[in-house]
Amino acid sequence: MDQLQKYFHEASVLVIGVSNGFSRAEGLDLTKDETKHTDLRDYMHAYGFTKLVDAIIGPWPSIKEEWIFYSLLTKAYSLDYQETEIMRSLKSLIGDKPYFIVSSAAESHFMQAGFQRKRIYDIAGNWLTMTNSVGEDLILEDARAPLRRIVNAYCKGEEIDSLIPLDHNNHPMRIQTAGFETMRIDPQEEQNYFNFVDDYHGKNMLILELGANRNNVLIKRPLMKLAYHEPNAVYVTLNDQDLWIAQRIREKSFGYQGSLTKILGNIAQACR
Repeated sequence: MDQLQKYFHEASVLVIGVSNGFSRAEGLDLTKDETKHTDLRDYMHAYGFTKLVDAIIGPWPSIKEEWIFYSLLTKAYSLDYQETEIMRSLKSLIGDKPYFIVSSAAESHFMQAGFQRKRIYDIAGNWLTMTNSVGEDLILEDARAPLRRIVNAYCKGEEIDSLIPLDHNNHPMRIQTAGFETMRIDPQEEQNYFNFVDDYHGKNMLILELGANRNNVLIKRPLMKLAYHEPNAVYVTLNDQDLWIAQRIREKSFGYQGSLTKILGNIAQACR
């Protein structure tokens, strides 16, 4: 713990990678067989889904059913998000230091928690943004208002067909998530990330990876590559499950397995 505290004190910039372990610490486990939210669970069961990850992958019979599912999902886990203990600890550790967040957790909690949108790269999409599923021109829009309208109508037993948002060619929009094959990532978010690491090249960079297992190449590959090429970087991976660090960066790396909420809370307390 003393070593972790030292890394945070010495860091002049933070690059933070977030994955499912962080989501689990906030109460969202996509791989569980059940969800505690009754309306969402009952709707999933009606279509043969028990795990959230399977319902996200789908497929759903129609766009209508898909929008109802995402409206229930985001109502349960995103739209009414309240900051958790682990999120407060992370904010405390960042303080006023420059930061960038690369997240494969699609629930949009960082946006909801007030982090700068230009400092977030949702590498696997997010549930509060919608995109066009056809056409060459990329469209990305805030989906919170239509999601709220749809979930409110559905819970009242009203039809939701007219509430499904359409693009300028009258094609239905879809939630920007890895759940469908035509998902599109915002190229500006990716460019923001590259610009950020270029701007802080050579600085004392703490690369903090939270909750990514060894198979999560979306998070581990870019962060380990960054750690390898940055001369003054330290790579710290924290996870409640398995840990893995590539051999070529082990001399500048540190791994700690256990409760993310407890670990970050202890570090935040020590750094005050």
